[in-house]
Amino acid sequence: MSKIKSLTYVLLLFVIFFSGLIYAQDKPKDNANKLNFKGLTFQPGYRIQTRYTYDFQSNIHDIMLRRVRLKGKGDAFGIAKYYVEIKIDNVAQEGKTPKAKAESVFLDFKLRPALNIRIGQYDVPFTRSLLTSDSKLLFMNRSIITNKLAKFGLVDNTQGLLIFGRPHNGRFEYSFGIFDNEVFEKSGSQSSKWTKNLMPAGRFVLNLWDSTPKDGGYADYKASYIGKGKRLAIGVNGVTLSDVHEDTLQYTLSAFGADIYANYEAISFEAEYDSYKKEVSGFGWYVQSGYVLPFESNDYKLEPAVRYQEFDPNKDAAGDKSTWYSFGLNIYLKGHNLKTQLDYTVKKEETNEVDNNTFQVQLQLDF
Repeated sequence: MSKIKSLTYVLLLFVIFFSGLIYAQDKPKDNANKLNFKGLTFQPGYRIQTRYTYDFQSNIHDIMLRRVRLKGKGDAFGIAKYYVEIKIDNVAQEGKTPKAKAESVFLDFKLRPALNIRIGQYDVPFTRSLLTSDSKLLFMNRSIITNKLAKFGLVDNTQGLLIFGRPHNGRFEYSFGIFDNEVFEKSGSQSSKWTKNLMPAGRFVLNLWDSTPKDGGYADYKASYIGKGKRLAIGVNGVTLSDVHEDTLQYTLSAFGADIYANYEAISFEAEYDSYKKEVSGFGWYVQSGYVLPFESNDYKLEPAVRYQEFDPNKDAAGDKSTWYSFGLNIYLKGHNLKTQLDYTVKKEETNEVDNNTFQVQLQLDF
């Protein structure tokens, strides 16, 4: 698909989707962005991330629509809340063919103030960074280890049943569920990766200082609160998938992780360690921090950020570790809803001593 066709496709979806917003302009002010259809409400949303990337190794300059998201949420007859998000990623990116597909589709049922059930497709409860929307990250890309876990199907969006809540006024968080693993979904007799089992996963968090909102839900973290509040959150999580078949191998796939997040007004700090075990065992960790510069402006805020991360795909083998250093600047025009991000990443790999550093700039609109 050419870049022109890809961009035209996204523009057409944009126009169709926002016809609902145009219609909503005639509604009363309190419901200007929410439609009501006999007990079924609908509130639209949209996200676009336009990104420029320069790869030093390939010497390629690339401008793309890194993410396009069409969102809708609302109440279902006073019984449940629903959320739908359609994604079109990597539009006009070199070597990529964009496809529209469901990112999140789920129903939430509130049984008690701190007891909720979610059914559908959504994020597996593993790691704070992967439960933070890509619209609210400190850097444009997540860490190496989280991307590796996603390739195993242990994290990110998949189908399942989840129980979650925030008891004791939000001081604690729990989320436990059973999920499908699409990477090891058996498809035909020739499939080289498969399992017949489901994948249990769970996460527990202790929130100190300011507690999280009791009704905030699930996977609603931010990597930066842009100078607001005082938070200290400590989380642990685990996931496992038994009787996995991959070619001639048979093993149990599992991962464990722990993370800590703190922000004291203008300063934010986040660290995470994750390990996995399959036919080999690997691990990775990162630490990152941001600081909102102290100048008075109602229009925008500046936040320099730094990150250090390591990844070892096989802890029993030598010479395969990756070490990356990232330096970024976030320019918040209207919080996370409208912002520009810049970052430069220095990549050091023991197995590949080449200049594969990257520089990126991204403009985001999200609501």
